[in-house]
This record gives sequence, structure tokens and C-alpha cells, in this order.
Amino acid sequence: MLFLKQSVEERREMIINGSILNTLLFLSIPTLLVGIIQALIPLSDNFFLTNLTNVVVAGSVTFSQPVLNIMVALSQGLGVAAMAMIGKYYGKGIMRAVRETMLQIYVFSFIIGLILIPICILMAFVISKTTSEEIRGTVFTYIAAYSFVMPLIFLAAIYNSSKNAIGRPEVTFIRISLLLVLKIFFNSLFLYIFRMGLIGAVAATFCSYVVITLWMFHDVFVKTSETKLDLRTYSMKLPIIMKITRIGLPAMINYMLIYFGFFLINKEMEKFGAIALNAQGIASNINAICFILPSSIGTTVSSMISINMGTGNVKKSKDVFKIGWRTGA
Repeated sequence: MLFLKQSVEERREMIINGSILNTLLFLSIPTLLVGIIQALIPLSDNFFLTNLTNVVVAGSVTFSQPVLNIMVALSQGLGVAAMAMIGKYYGKGIMRAVRETMLQIYVFSFIIGLILIPICILMAFVISKTTSEEIRGTVFTYIAAYSFVMPLIFLAAIYNSSKNAIGRPEVTFIRISLLLVLKIFFNSLFLYIFRMGLIGAVAATFCSYVVITLWMFHDVFVKTSETKLDLRTYSMKLPIIMKITRIGLPAMINYMLIYFGFFLINKEMEKFGAIALNAQGIASNINAICFILPSSIGTTVSSMISINMGTGNVKKSKDVFKIGWRTGA
């Protein structure tokens, strides 16, 4: 219950002046749980698709996911930038700058998500033309329909990063847990009860993210806190946007290349049919669980370094890095 009792200032004090190892392990626990649930979500989706639709639909979703993730990589890059910038200001204790940066990144990421809708639809047309006849129609439908979820996914990514940046990983755990429950509920509703097939799978994701977005909106813009934002004060600050883009660009390219690699793997697996594609997707989701522990520690280390760099404590930032990689190893 200590997670819920600590104020923003108490959490900041713990990260700046507390024991590095104890703080690292303390903050890594919810991040680790987030990673486990994130790995369970695609597995649960695949379970519903495989058992309630057919292998063509499930295989098409597996094939399409890396294509969509190439777009989602932009949100992950923005999340890296958000964590670095917000963490630095939070470390300095400049809460006004923390709120302003958060507001700029939230609005900017949502706009990018909206811009990606027509781009995803165009990609659906282009990519589906290169696939086999067996999955061509379902690949186009899934990518085109999923494009409308993009703005909400971008908001969720920034929400996670902003909470991690101020040392609040337990909040992202609550969000991802709620998302898993909602996904299971809406998958049961649209796939099991209404038998909507591929469109039902997309509808389940969309409805889940709508509920999550409403919850996040309340937490960020309505709930009273030291980081409460006010949309009425928003005006685009180009220097902040340019800095966000500059910091996030390398991470965007990195994630995009990773997902492009998965796309190439799927292109090879496609030759063996939808069953092989579906099997490869299940195996990939299971393998992802193996990387949860080091990635959870990495996220916590990034947050702690940003906050300590904000205070000008370079020595402790280096110590966090050293202890972090030893713990991860």
C-alpha cells in the first residue's frame, strides 16, 4: 500500500536521496507486472481469435500486427522523449514545466495519431496487395479498421511514459490491468456472443481503449493533483515540440526497424499458410514474456536517471546505471 500512500514529493525524495537498489527494486515491481500483463493481452486476443473465428482471421491478425506496430513505434519514441524531458523537470522540482511538457506531448501525440488514420488505410491497401489470396481481404480489413484505434494508443503510450517519468509506475499497472479486463470482456461480447469475427476483434480493442481513454482523461485533466493539466491553457509551443521530436526520433527509428524485422519474418511465414502464421504469432507472444524482467528494470533505470540528472547529480545517475545493468544481468 506504500505505492498509494506516497505523495509526489515523497516519491521524488525517495528517488533522489534514497537507496538506489531499494528504490530500483521498489519501482520495478509494478513495471514488471505491467510487462507481464502486456504479454498476456496478445495471448488472450489470440486465444479468442483462434477458438472463436478461424485460422485465416488469426493468421491475418498476426501478419498485420508488425505493420501496425511500425506506426505505433512513433508513439514509443514520443514516450521515450516524454520520459526524458518530464523526468528532468521533475527532478529539478519545476512542476510548472512538468505540466506544460505533459500537455504539449499529450496533444501532439493525439494529433499524430489522427494523422496516421489515413496513412494506415493507405498502407492496408498497399500491404494487402502483396499478400497471398488466402489472407488478402482480412489483412486489408484489419489494418484499415485498426487505424481508428491509433490516436487512443498514442495517448495511452504518453500516459504510461509521463507516469513513469515522475516515478509512478503503479498507475500504469492499474491502467494495463483494467485494459486486460476490458479486452477479455469485449472479446467475449463481440466474438463469443455476437460472433462478429475480425471486425469484432477490432471493435473489442477500440471499445477497450475508449474506456481506458476516458479513465486517463479523468486522471490527467479532472482529478486534483500536482500534475493536473488544463486543456484551456493549451497553445502549441514549437520549441517543446521540436525538442520532443529530436529526442524521440532515434527511438522511433529503432522501434520501427525492429517491427520491420518482424514484418519480414511474417512475409516468409506467409508462404506456408495461415496456420503457420498463427503458430508463429503465438510463439512470438510467448517469447516476449522472457524479455519482461530486463525491460522493466530498464524502464525504471531510465526514469531514475532522468530525475537525478534533473537535479544535476551526475554521479548518482551513473551509479543508477551501473546498479541497473548489474541487477538486470
